[in-house]
Formats: sequence, structure tokens, C-alpha cells
Amino acid sequence: MVIAATLPWEVLPVNPLGARNWLKFGSEVKEPQIGAVAVFWRGTKSGWSGHVGFVVGHDKTHLHILGGNQSDSVSVARIAKGRLLGYRWPKTAPDVPTGKLALSTINASVTTNEA
Repeated sequence: MVIAATLPWEVLPVNPLGARNWLKFGSEVKEPQIGAVAVFWRGTKSGWSGHVGFVVGHDKTHLHILGGNQSDSVSVARIAKGRLLGYRWPKTAPDVPTGKLALSTINASVTTNEA
């Protein structure tokens, strides 16, 4: 609950343990930005399961996501952009950065199932 600890006035999703509930959090962001909350589907796109984490970078095909429960640890993992459901930005945080996030490289494994 990093957001609850750092932004105590931010309204969290009703059930913050449900990854897809984060799609109702804050404000929508159209492009990846450092620190944005990224929500992904897991299993099937139309299912209920998902994953959530913070954007720390991206390459042509994957987002670089800082998250918990990635290989049973807090880590940075590469998650396919095709699994993205949306980006969110806290309403009580400073304005979302604008502009294109530069492509980056990272020595992290690709994950397909963050459980």
C-alpha cells in the first residue's frame, strides 16, 4: 500500500487487493509515464484476474514494472504491452508528466503470470 503511505488523502479503490479495481483509481493517463500505476490482465483479458504495478520504463514491446508478487518478490519485471488495461495517476499527486517516455533497456525477465 505504497500509495496509502505516501499520499494519505488519496482515495483508494474499494478493494485495493483486486488489481483490476485500480482502473477506477485516480485519473486516466494515455501514455506510459514514470510512476504511473499500470493495470494488466492475467489469464484472459475478459476475466477477473490481473496485476498492478508502477511504470519505471519501457521498450518497444514491454513495460518495465516495479511491483510486488513478481516471482514471489518486489522486483522490476517486463510485462507485454498487449496485456495493459490502462494507466492511472493519483489525483492528489503533482500533475502527470507530459511528453513521450524515452525507450529504455533493463536486465529483467519477461513475466506472463505474476502470481
